[in-house]
Amino acid sequence: MDVKAEFKDIFDGHRSPTIGDVAKLAGVSITTISRVMNDRGAVSATTRTAVTDAMRILGYRPNSVARSLRQQKTNSVALVFPTMCDAYYVDLSAAVEMFVLEAGMQPLTFNTCLDEEHDKRVIDTLLNARVDGVICGAPLDFLPDFPFGKLPLVTMSQPQMDPGIPNIQCDNTESGARAAKHFAQTGSKQAVILRPIGTDHDPRRKGFQLGAKLEDLPIRELTIAHNVSPQKLEQDIARQLDQLHEEIPLDAVFTTADFFAPMVLKWAKDRNLEVPEDLQVIGFDGASFTQQMMPQLSTFRQPYEELARRAVKALTQLIQGEEVTVDTAPAAVFVPRKTTRKVPEK
Repeated sequence: MDVKAEFKDIFDGHRSPTIGDVAKLAGVSITTISRVMNDRGAVSATTRTAVTDAMRILGYRPNSVARSLRQQKTNSVALVFPTMCDAYYVDLSAAVEMFVLEAGMQPLTFNTCLDEEHDKRVIDTLLNARVDGVICGAPLDFLPDFPFGKLPLVTMSQPQMDPGIPNIQCDNTESGARAAKHFAQTGSKQAVILRPIGTDHDPRRKGFQLGAKLEDLPIRELTIAHNVSPQKLEQDIARQLDQLHEEIPLDAVFTTADFFAPMVLKWAKDRNLEVPEDLQVIGFDGASFTQQMMPQLSTFRQPYEELARRAVKALTQLIQGEEVTVDTAPAAVFVPRKTTRKVPEK
């Protein structure tokens, strides 16, 4: 490998090296880099030398804040996300883990499943691990007995429940409005927003409503329970779509999460509706699996890496007792694919 050519932007001083760069040069995983830096786990002498050489060549220095935390802290951070059946949370948790490791700390991942007894055990296990802080991507409603105020906490990708808790998310309202505008500009006359029960205050819903009003686009709502089996969920979505379609034929569906979109597309196929000619579908999250769907899903891609970076930064500030600075919410990017029509040129 021509190191200077491969990492030209680093050697030219345009950016600082990251833990990912060290892993690439050393030919090992990020987890192995973390083990070497924290002197934990079994690492061969050869691998350790390769890692330290890569750090020296690239001029990589572990985060100084994280190093200072090690003196009095466990240097571990709990990541709490809903069930990994939703690929969005797989992508998001991977991005958060990367930035936690980048900060020189150890991520411990916990999954909730929206079952009260299970989630109580999650909290017990989390507290027994004596973590320094928590990044939570699960609804706080489903975290019974969480010691609020005693443990540094940052929430992300959920509506803000408490103004005193830093909350990291993208501009959901703007994205919802853009979804409605796209439907209107491409000729849709009857749109539906599909969302989980209990999300009345979801900014994606608010944005979609505002956008539809501006575009004079009639919309209806479909709410579903999201703590049921995939089979039950698919049946419920199909039943409600049938009811709405029989009342007034629908020609556009905005799902507030990509997870629900395949079930909408299956419903359309079973009813001989052509996508996107008869029915347009837009998802939200930009989960990696949407590229493999047939047809490929048009969706709003959340800026995973930026959200993860901000969440880890905010938690580090909390752990250090510093004032938390949360920047303006970044925008999600609309990715038009095969489930929407093109906006006509003016």
